[in-house]
Amino acid sequence: MSEFDFIEDQQSTSSAPAIDPLLILMKVIRKWPIFLISLMLGLLVAFVYHRYTTERFNVRGTIMIPEENPNIASNFFGDLLSGGFNPNFLNELELLRSKGITRDALERLDFDVEYYSRGRIKSFEEYRSLPFEIIKTEDHQQIKNREFRISFDKNNRFRVSFANDEDHFKYELNPPNSLIESDNYSFTVLLNRSTNLEGREFYFRFRDLESLTSEWNSRLRVNFLREFTTIAVLTLSHSHPLKASTFVNEIMEVYKSKELERKNEAADRTISYIDRELRVLDDTLSIYESQLDAVRIENRITSPDQIGGRLIGKINDLELRKTKNEAAIQSLDENLKFLEDSSKLNQVYLPIAIEEDAAGLQKYINTLQTLLVTRTQKLEVLAPYNEDIVSLNYQIESLVDLIKGVAQGKINELRDEIVGIQSELETANREFKNYPEKQREFADIERIYGVYFGMFQFFRQKRAEAGIAKARNEANARIVDRATHRVSPIYPKKSMNYSIGAGVGFIIPLLFVVLREVLNEKIEFRKQVEQLTSIPIIGMIGHNQYDTNLAVLEHPKASLAEAFRNIRSNLDYFNRNRKIKKILITSNASGEGKSFCSMNLASVLAISGRKTLLIGLDLRKPKLFGDFGFSNDIGISNYLAGFVDAKEIVNHTPYENLDLILAGPVPPNPGELLMSDKLKDLIEDYEKEYDYIVIDTPPIGIVSDTFNITELVDFSLLVVRQNYTIKNVMRFFNDLHSKKVLQNVAILLNDFRISGRYGYGYSYGYGYGYGYGYGYGYGYGYGKYGGGYYSDEEVPKKNKLFPFNLKIKK
Repeated sequence: MSEFDFIEDQQSTSSAPAIDPLLILMKVIRKWPIFLISLMLGLLVAFVYHRYTTERFNVRGTIMIPEENPNIASNFFGDLLSGGFNPNFLNELELLRSKGITRDALERLDFDVEYYSRGRIKSFEEYRSLPFEIIKTEDHQQIKNREFRISFDKNNRFRVSFANDEDHFKYELNPPNSLIESDNYSFTVLLNRSTNLEGREFYFRFRDLESLTSEWNSRLRVNFLREFTTIAVLTLSHSHPLKASTFVNEIMEVYKSKELERKNEAADRTISYIDRELRVLDDTLSIYESQLDAVRIENRITSPDQIGGRLIGKINDLELRKTKNEAAIQSLDENLKFLEDSSKLNQVYLPIAIEEDAAGLQKYINTLQTLLVTRTQKLEVLAPYNEDIVSLNYQIESLVDLIKGVAQGKINELRDEIVGIQSELETANREFKNYPEKQREFADIERIYGVYFGMFQFFRQKRAEAGIAKARNEANARIVDRATHRVSPIYPKKSMNYSIGAGVGFIIPLLFVVLREVLNEKIEFRKQVEQLTSIPIIGMIGHNQYDTNLAVLEHPKASLAEAFRNIRSNLDYFNRNRKIKKILITSNASGEGKSFCSMNLASVLAISGRKTLLIGLDLRKPKLFGDFGFSNDIGISNYLAGFVDAKEIVNHTPYENLDLILAGPVPPNPGELLMSDKLKDLIEDYEKEYDYIVIDTPPIGIVSDTFNITELVDFSLLVVRQNYTIKNVMRFFNDLHSKKVLQNVAILLNDFRISGRYGYGYSYGYGYGYGYGYGYGYGYGYGKYGGGYYSDEEVPKKNKLFPFNLKIKK
């Protein structure tokens, strides 16, 4: 490591954060027009997106499926399976979203014709909003899923073609309510209200039931409202809320009608069985009525005696009981045959003559029908090996076995009862044999007739009961809330999208500002310097708006001159511990304004009456001679090389108290010349003659020449230029200061053109804190004397966005 290699991999004495939030805020405030424009563009993008995006609406309906419904809430599975598992409500949810229910609902609706109107970018579906309707011709072939175009002319005459037909306007105009027919389609355009449609056009197409079913079924969502309820929630998302709500409401109505149909199935099968038996009994009764009349006429007997009547009545009662039981066994046997054949399970009906002790059989048969319907619906969308289907098959098989067992037990019970009845009949018949023959013949016929008549009455009673039960049937499901079309769109979400648009519109320029700040290596604000180094700041110089570098001498009343006066005053704070007469001014690199600062600091010292000598020691790139109008032929390089005397290199400027020593011709060895003792002797000699010596040196970050001079001066100024000096230079300056290469040193901020009052040292930096605890108070604007203090200040420019000046009255 060389003597002057001070850059090390270590933390500086004061490090700045990667991003200064307050600095970012100040930049945002400065660039508010850009942020406002970007924000408006973000909102505009959101508006255009909403304008040309098809809205979607979510409609919702609820239907209650009460647990007391015997069709869905039996305790069979709680009895059959441990744990009380009851899947029936979930089965009903599957039934609600099944394709069968969807298909039945669509068959009731007018969705088979879809209407559209088109804008420049998007299409809109019309539903029950157009003044005309397309009526399909029944039993005529209709082309499906292909768009038609219909346009109206004067007097609502219209022409129809396929949507992609370029010769549409060449087609013949048809009067209103005309029939349009071809081999592939036939329909009537019916105007249903008086409206002038001239110049308007619409599109429509016929839909086939299967594609409609798949489309609407895929949109429908069915779920339960919450736990411990049996309320099903039906939701559907669609671009037309009225159409969607109509569909959801129809689904619930179809479900209610399906439930009622399921409840009536058992009654219908029972009534069908009874009607069949009644027809047979009616024929039999006719036969026995004829025989009974013949015996009465032949034997002239109208009725048996008291004893015979008692026996006949007893035998009739026993025969009727026996016949009823046999009819019940017959119906149970018929049901058992249906249960043996899995393809006939849906034909099982409620057997007659079932008393209260067999009420469970009725419940099981109802549950079986529900499971069969659920399985049929699920098989439309699920494979037979699906887990749900397999579970339903297991439940159905278990239920069938249970029904078989209950039915067989009831058959055995009825047969045992018939055996007892038969024994009583035999006893009664033995007693009846002692009855006279002719009366016995009449009594036999009358007894048989009475039995069949009793059965006829019994079946008529059962049919009446079944009819009454069917008439009283109603769907237990209740629609809780009907779907309504008065809903807000769920897509696009305008409030969220506008927020996103505004956020993106603000974030994009913000990211640009932050990224620019992260990537910007240049110093922009005073606060950045304060954060990066502990070296005190002696002052801040604004932008030189004049054509000359001698701004202090030629414009002594300018704000720029006042800034140098502040620096001159601030030198007193550094004079407390050490007398400052020799001031070195340098910078990290060329172009940061060290020569400009040297000339004007020397000028302001001279104006104050201090005899000042300005020495140009930048032997590699001399600059001072041109601004003062001198030739650079003779300077300090000539003196250090031994060609001239010290007196010959001093130039007296036209300005009082200001002398100048130029750098002179560029020597081949500037570093060696600056290391000579002659320079030290020269400065010591002139120190006695001048109050101040200001030395302009080469850039300290480029060449090491300046390090040879630092020990010869009392005070060093490091020039930092806004948007020019890089931030990493501060680490270099910190190392110089910490290594005591530059012991009595301060930083001079040059060319700071930003103005503001947010603690970043804007407004040319008037009012400085040096780390000594001395307040501010040395800057431009002394209370009420601030306005119009400088005679040659430029008139403030008007704001480009607001071409007027605001005056605040105090």
